[in-house]
Amino acid sequence: MASSKFGFCFLVFLASYGISCCLSLGDVCEPKEHAALFVFGDSLFDVGNNNYINTTADNQANYSPYGETFFKYPTGRFSDGRVLPDFIAEYAKLPLIPPYLFPGNHRYVDGVNFASAGARALVQTHQGLVIDLKTQLSYFRKVSKELRQQLGNAETTALLAKAVYLINIGINDYEISLSENSSNTRTAEKHAEMVVGNITSVIKGIHEAGGRKFGIFNLPAAGCVPFVKALVNGSKGSCVEEASALPKLHNSVLYLELVKLKKELEGFKYSYVDYFTITFDVINNPSKYGLKEGDVACCGSGPHRGYYSCGGRREVKDYELCENPKQYVFFDSLHPTQSAHQIVSQLVWSGNQMKKVGFGLIEEMAKGGEKCNEELYEVLGIEKECTPSELKNAYKKLALKWHPDRCSGSHEEEGKKKFQAIQHAYSVLSDANTRLLYDVGVYDSDDDQTGMGDFLNEMATMMSQSKPIENGEESFEEFQQLFGEMFQATAPASPTYIMTNGEGSRSNKRNSTEINFGKTDSTSELNPSDQNFCLGGGGAAPRYEEGSSMRRS
Repeated sequence: MASSKFGFCFLVFLASYGISCCLSLGDVCEPKEHAALFVFGDSLFDVGNNNYINTTADNQANYSPYGETFFKYPTGRFSDGRVLPDFIAEYAKLPLIPPYLFPGNHRYVDGVNFASAGARALVQTHQGLVIDLKTQLSYFRKVSKELRQQLGNAETTALLAKAVYLINIGINDYEISLSENSSNTRTAEKHAEMVVGNITSVIKGIHEAGGRKFGIFNLPAAGCVPFVKALVNGSKGSCVEEASALPKLHNSVLYLELVKLKKELEGFKYSYVDYFTITFDVINNPSKYGLKEGDVACCGSGPHRGYYSCGGRREVKDYELCENPKQYVFFDSLHPTQSAHQIVSQLVWSGNQMKKVGFGLIEEMAKGGEKCNEELYEVLGIEKECTPSELKNAYKKLALKWHPDRCSGSHEEEGKKKFQAIQHAYSVLSDANTRLLYDVGVYDSDDDQTGMGDFLNEMATMMSQSKPIENGEESFEEFQQLFGEMFQATAPASPTYIMTNGEGSRSNKRNSTEINFGKTDSTSELNPSDQNFCLGGGGAAPRYEEGSSMRRS
């Protein structure tokens, strides 16, 4: 493990990407006490990765007028300024999280952004032009490996467990199925199951590498974006319900699969961000959020400025640009303004995102994933660094001291509570896996489906020993008898009667790779307010291309 005692760092802050470059003499700066932020997704979250791949102008925003509000030049973000992960990082007191492909050496202790505009969950769509979700996972695995080399296994394990993983992806997979009459004959439901299956597979990959806390966005109110309105409704202003049918189906499948993952993956916590409901409300009620225009984009051409022409680099060259993007929900025909991103980020951060499961981003990130990790150790009267042997000995003594049979009268209730607390502390800390989760602040007793069973098995093993305790204290035969009375055991006190070979303790937890992406229960329907947006990134100097024209409106 790297030490920072004799190392010192020169920090260089690169404003557009928020990169802290650590130059040290033979050492890596150790991470601060906060939760890192790792970002996966498409153009909603991309902060510039597509600047560094060979792709088309449709998948890049590294030219004016993108970036003009906050950065004063294009960075690759599909917005006039910052995007949602930038605000989440700010609220968590982190620097701007840099794109993974940004040239140079990275430290990663604050996290990194893998998102790519146009990215899909399905590898076969737009292959080679974007960084698909599984490739983003492979990049994360490389980062995890680098962190272990720099910080050591223990510190990296703690960092990855405390980190928050933001994921937004899937809308582009349905763009393909809606806009192209290909040979794909899968039903809509099978297609949604395949898309969601790839997403949950990546979540499992992140979990396997050490991730535990996720912020997962569903798909947006796709029928309300100017691009769709311009193509379908012409000059009419209402949302196109048909365009939201597949995103709604996707959201219902995603919701059910996340519920399954919660039961299957140890320590898995997630916040299900109901992006559909949020976007629908912000678009249709902009004044409620301090905005003026939700129907027309700031930058583009045609009805609603819904033609994807902002910047004049794409198929349509002419475009109009509004005077004040701060008043608009959409910057171009598909992507929100910085103002809209900020509004959504505040709803996500505060936990007011309609559907929330597992944890609130503000709670976890504000305290860096820290919990009061000393509490269970204090119950047993031991230090956090204690050995398994010291842990077991402390438990034995306290369990005998506070057994309900030994606490009567006015002390009976106190004894019962202390005895239960001792049992719980030992059941968590005696298992190496749950102890690690507890130590890094992500243990959830609701996930410990077999914890008490493991605890009883360990207790039986301890009780089967016949060696007397030193210093004239009670023997294990007496210890076993006390527990037999507590659990009203019908078996005799003989230790040979109790199963200690593990056959009597069978885990009910499923393997993390065993997940069924089968047919969704048709009786389980989710509120149709579940959908997501796409945004992107880039970072070249502002310039205009010949043949294009722009006018302010």
